[in-house]
Amino acid sequence: MLLSVTLPSLCHAQYTEVGLGLGQSVYWGDLNAPTFNTNLQNASLAGQIYLRYNHTPQLSFRAGLMLATLKGDDRNSPVEWQQERNLRFTNVLTEFSLHAEYYLFGIDYNEGKMFSPYLTAGAVLFRHNPKTDFQGETVALQPLGTEGQGMAGFDPKYSLINGGVSFGGGAKVALSQNLSVNIAILAKRTFTDYLDDVSTTYVNHNELVAGNGVLAASLANRTAEALGLSEPIQLETGAKRGGSDVMDYYLTFMVSVNYYLKPTNRFSKRGRISTSNCPTF
Repeated sequence: MLLSVTLPSLCHAQYTEVGLGLGQSVYWGDLNAPTFNTNLQNASLAGQIYLRYNHTPQLSFRAGLMLATLKGDDRNSPVEWQQERNLRFTNVLTEFSLHAEYYLFGIDYNEGKMFSPYLTAGAVLFRHNPKTDFQGETVALQPLGTEGQGMAGFDPKYSLINGGVSFGGGAKVALSQNLSVNIAILAKRTFTDYLDDVSTTYVNHNELVAGNGVLAASLANRTAEALGLSEPIQLETGAKRGGSDVMDYYLTFMVSVNYYLKPTNRFSKRGRISTSNCPTF
């Protein structure tokens, strides 16, 4: 009797869909301004493709691949000290993710529901490479060691492959027997503070020149550039450059189209999955 009750429910729920999405990504870290609207200027284009397995009417699992651009720029801040710090970056990030999704009232086909809100959490693994502009050229920052990375007595250079945790929510809206639209907002808390190449403290200009070269020193401290000075500002090693107590985040907003990989007859006229492919007792 238990089998006859549970099997139809599982049969209804277990199917797979592929999704293609487009949206925006927003960086959140040491180069953020104190005003929310200013930080929204960091929004950039992002796209994703994913595979979702609907295990039960309440629970789905999703594996995805996303390409996103993250950026931040002190020059956009209304705060004077950030304008004088004058740091900026662009970072193209490739992310692989695994998420679990919990549907608050069941997936769209459950009980004929076309609108299905959900909560989601998961893990991300990504490759990134922060860059900046300098004298008309685009320069990768990680190899330079702008905070002394790689020098004696300093940390090694940070990895360009890192991970994080992801959490957020969204909703799925059924359009037809084969298609649905997915809207989701996610926050990704990374395990690195170097999405922006900024984390800890300055290294004295002459010391950094001797250890990592002139270009590293020029891009580590750009205050002179902001003030229109020809000579670098000489800060003592250990002067605050960023805040290492909080890891970097990025946020994504995505609108996706899902295509169901099961035969079209899985839906009834009410929008539920058909039981035609399920065993009967």
